[in-house]
Amino acid sequence: MIKSLVNFFKKKNDIGVTEDDLINTKRALQNINRLSEQLDEENFCRMFNSTLNVFDLDISNQEKAKRILAKSQVFGGMGSWNDSPGYEAYRLGIQKEYEEVTEELYKQRSILQEKISFSEKNQLLKIKEETNMEINVDRQSICMGDDMESHAKLYEISDTTTFLELFTKLIEDNYFPYTGKNNIVWVLRFNGKDIIAWKTRENKFIEYNETSYLVSKDQEIIPTVVFKYYSSFKEWEEKNKY
Repeated sequence: MIKSLVNFFKKKNDIGVTEDDLINTKRALQNINRLSEQLDEENFCRMFNSTLNVFDLDISNQEKAKRILAKSQVFGGMGSWNDSPGYEAYRLGIQKEYEEVTEELYKQRSILQEKISFSEKNQLLKIKEETNMEINVDRQSICMGDDMESHAKLYEISDTTTFLELFTKLIEDNYFPYTGKNNIVWVLRFNGKDIIAWKTRENKFIEYNETSYLVSKDQEIIPTVVFKYYSSFKEWEEKNKY
């Protein structure tokens, strides 16, 4: 049974709870309910009938499936459907029918659980995709030794991240090389424009313009932020005349 479920999920877990899922589950509940009546299991009859009433509600398939699962939790240990009903079916010589309807309901419950779980995970991923974006980050090398490897990195950030927040995050991640007490300046450039300068010795940021949100996710290509290096504040000041 487990193997058949795995094969089923490989083909079906890309969609939510369908009408066919509910029809098959209803059939499984009706079959096990008839057997519970035959076994004179009044408590289980009430549970199955209560579960069957869910199919008449005017709610979504997903919500129906959740309520069906909540009301049909009959499998387990002592006192469950696996306990005395199984023994009574054996005593009456209908053990095969008992095993068939039990497996049928177990399978349909497993399918609903998997569909609900997969759907909820997809919703979370969709929310993440809608609120996160990727951005390329690169910087100049400060010396020949620093030029031995690429500084290009791919970062995932919120689409409401500001340039200043990105700059601060990269500093915290030690993206920029240690330069002692030298008063160097790093400038964040985006779309060919200087956005923010960072005076490292003073740990002070200078924003060329009011910092807006980083970039729209509507762009078709991954945006790129580049950091330009100035060996001293004086060099930066002369070139920028800030």
